[in-house]
Amino acid sequence: MIERFNFFDIYAYLLPGVAFLGLIWLPFGIVGGHWPPADLSSALLWLVAAYIVGHVLYHPASEALPTESKGQYATPPGAPRWRAKPSHPSDFVLDAGELTYPKKFKEELQTVINERFKDAAEVNVGFDWDNAADEQKKKDESKQRNLAFLLCRSALVTGKVASYGEQFQGLYELLRSLTVVCVVCFFYHVGWALAVWKTPASQFVAPLAALAVLAIVGAAILDKWGAKVIAKRLAAWMTIGLLTLALLLCPFFLRCLLDPAKAGGSCSKVLLLTTIALTDAFVGWRWSSAYKPFAWQFATAIYRDFYAYAKGQGKAASNES
Repeated sequence: MIERFNFFDIYAYLLPGVAFLGLIWLPFGIVGGHWPPADLSSALLWLVAAYIVGHVLYHPASEALPTESKGQYATPPGAPRWRAKPSHPSDFVLDAGELTYPKKFKEELQTVINERFKDAAEVNVGFDWDNAADEQKKKDESKQRNLAFLLCRSALVTGKVASYGEQFQGLYELLRSLTVVCVVCFFYHVGWALAVWKTPASQFVAPLAALAVLAIVGAAILDKWGAKVIAKRLAAWMTIGLLTLALLLCPFFLRCLLDPAKAGGSCSKVLLLTTIALTDAFVGWRWSSAYKPFAWQFATAIYRDFYAYAKGQGKAASNES
């Protein structure tokens, strides 16, 4: 397992999990003075827990925050720039009117892909998506491009070619998971600020805890089977919403676990927790706007590196002959 552990595991699972657990523990240190132990065994245990939590967060994050966007298109006179339908970067960068690559490079890339994978996939960079009326042809071309992209990526992996594409993939997976971390932790820190500012009466603690548990169970059920009943993206956002509700309620009974002498309400603690919550919101907003550009760079890097790799192989074969 350790041999298979790579940067994707670090970016997509471990780092989001570490960020989540750190933000979850932060109020315990601020309010109750309880900070994580610094010994090595505890650190290893935290890393294992973070890796597991990262896996839990990854699925709803990837479904709720897709990589589809509209690309950069040349705008004819009178035509709106938003006319293009959102699609994956690996798909739209090959469109005839998209400006990421020059026309000549796309034509050369098409030739290389079609020659390399002629028995499996064939792309057409001259396909006119804006004016094509046949939706089935659009779907077929999209499938061909998606397959070609995966084959290009597999060729780089099997050829053991160093590529920045994998790093860009790790970055966009990291940022969209961190976006979800910031969303749920914003409400968690708001809950702590409210709980410290005004402690709920003891008779409300048990119902709040029960509601939080129900929200967590509901989130687990939705994450597992929700996509079979409703749209995947809606199920993912509902899962995140239930997790958010649970974390909003948790501070009202978690506060009871702290020493009352240390966990007394004070304006400074409330203000600090509120500031942390607002920071969560700002950072989450910034990360939510940054992951799509990295997804775009991931696709372009894979195509570019595959083109250079295939051309290099062709030249090597010519020299040998």
